[in-house]
Amino acid sequence: MNTGHRSLRPILAIDYGTKYVGTAILIDSHLDFPTPYMRIDNQSRNQLLNQLYKILLKEKIKLVVVGIPHLLDGQKTDMGKIIGRFIADLKTKCTALELTITDQDETLTSFEAENRMKSSALYNFRIDKKKIDCLAAAIILEEFISLS
Repeated sequence: MNTGHRSLRPILAIDYGTKYVGTAILIDSHLDFPTPYMRIDNQSRNQLLNQLYKILLKEKIKLVVVGIPHLLDGQKTDMGKIIGRFIADLKTKCTALELTITDQDETLTSFEAENRMKSSALYNFRIDKKKIDCLAAAIILEEFISLS
């Protein structure tokens, strides 16, 4: 595994949704185990960007990885286009921060999160809708790390 991403820690991953946004964080510079962080109600673009900005400052984030869905042929979905605009807005909001923002294919991460929940005592072997977005964000970050 390439460890070039280690110098860009802490990392925040975002699983963007029109209702809820899941986040996961990776702080430790020696481990590659992202932790589900916080679910944010996506009430408006400004509210979401302001809340994320506060997290970025509080946690001293250096890298943001935003999940973006693709079709099986690699093309962006309609949701992917919405997320692309969100990424552009986030970059504009965070211009003053020394921050790298990138995207990561999130295809099937929610499905993977559901499967993990159903097979984990941590989630009582059930799908917890309030935690699924953050677990999906952690999976996005795991995949980013494995490909870095």
